Amino acid sequence: MKEVQPVSSDKIEIVKQPEHLKKMRLVGSLIKKPNLVVFEASLITGDVIPAAIELVLTTSGKELHQVKVKENHIYCYALNGKNAVRKLSKMLSNGRNG
Repeated sequence: MKEVQPVSSDKIEIVKQPEHLKKMRLVGSLIKKPNLVVFEASLITGDVIPAAIELVLTTSGKELHQVKVKENHIYCYALNGKNAVRKLSKMLSNGRNG
């Protein structure tokens, strides 16, 4: 007959996994799209207005159009205000913020 050998039980340790570091992403600068305007919508009041954009020169000589990002606002490109409202409402219904 076969001899039965006892199986050694492995020790199980619970180790706290390291927290994931937040990835840095570029916030506040946009590539200028011809014939389109950047609109901002307030998540609190629901107002949709054109966003404030400033021109910034980098050290390499590139021009960046930088949006002044505000808290509780989302941004999108649109041709006019009516299209901006439509795009921003789609963003909110899909759960996309920004």
